[in-house]
This record gives sequence, structure tokens and C-alpha cells, in this order.
Amino acid sequence: MQKIEYRNIDKNQLKNIAINLQKKLSLGDKVYISGGLGAGKTQFIREFIHSAGYFDVVKSPSYSIVDIYEFNNKKIAHLDLFRLTTDSEFEDAGLDEYLTSKWLTLIEWPEMAKKILPKCEILINIKFSNDQTRRDLVIQNFIPKKLNLSSKL
Repeated sequence: MQKIEYRNIDKNQLKNIAINLQKKLSLGDKVYISGGLGAGKTQFIREFIHSAGYFDVVKSPSYSIVDIYEFNNKKIAHLDLFRLTTDSEFEDAGLDEYLTSKWLTLIEWPEMAKKILPKCEILINIKFSNDQTRRDLVIQNFIPKKLNLSSKL
């Protein structure tokens, strides 16, 4: 496993990290993004999806649980599991469909379904730094042979 840490970053740096990570991922990859309320999970995903070439609105699917983006031969699923209370809710909603090789899947609040989610390729944790306008971000790469993140993005 590789681990990269960014400390005290601003919104532009968060955007650049999302853009650079997007360039390295492909269909079948799963990225789990954890962090407290308002930490920047959706902002990171928005920048990620926009950098892939989707220019419409990207919002958190807090109520719908999943938003899908199919464009330019890309298929990105954005899941927000914050409202799930049981593992069966994940299965009942048919969300496992988005964990296949047909999708690049971005999941906010993966801890809400940690017992049933498969292993991810990338785990990101975003939290507020000492200054509430800046963030600390940690990326854990579980597939270093496929996806070399040896240097900062």
C-alpha cells in the first residue's frame, strides 16, 4: 500500500489533486472517500467528474443515494451512503451494480456499508485542518503495481 498525505491545502490544491487522480483511474476502479460533514468530499468528486469532461451540475446524491454520469465513453457512479442505516439497504437498492468493471465508482461515506463493500483501489480521507478554510487529505493506494502514486499528485 502507498500513502500520500497533503496538509493544509486550499480549494485549488484539492481541485488539482482530483484532476490528477482522475487521469490515473479507469472503469472498474473504486474510490472511497471519507470525511466529516462539509469536509469537501462532494467538492472533490465534483472536480474529479468535471475533469473527466462532464460539465453539467454535479451534486451530492444524499437523497437519491446514486447519481450516474455517462458521457464520452465514460461511466462514473457517484454514491453517497450517508443515509444508509443497514447493509441490506445497500443491497435492496441494487447499488452493487455500480461496483462492477463497467463503472468507475466514487463512494462518499463508505463506512456506512463497510461490511459489504468490496475492497477499494483508493481510499481518501478529507478533514478540516486547523484553519477551517483548508483541508488535510490522505490518499491510500491499495494497487501500487497498477496505479503508481509514488509522488504527490
